[in-house]
Amino acid sequence: SKTLTSDPCGPAPDSGFGYIVEYPQAVIAKLTEEHGQVDIRKCSPAPKLGERLTIVPNHICPCVNLHDSIWALHPDGGGCQKTRTLRGLRRVLDGTSESRLEPG
Repeated sequence: SKTLTSDPCGPAPDSGFGYIVEYPQAVIAKLTEEHGQVDIRKCSPAPKLGERLTIVPNHICPCVNLHDSIWALHPDGGGCQKTRTLRGLRRVLDGTSESRLEPG
């Protein structure tokens, strides 16, 4: 749940909390503080334990705000990591707080 949000998909509110590209029949059925529970009963074959999956979140704004960098995928299949700017950030380090607002 640190990356996904509890926002439902507008056109398909019962479809779960995101779309798993490699397994479109799978449903992200429940989110907890650190985990997402995925219903794979309709998947054939099922994902393998440890397999990396591509998840498209239902609502991107809160998801992107939670990370210092994002991956951009290009139409040719390649990609690159991009550092985010213009993100308000407050971290607590060793009992003191550090705040920053990055200029764009």
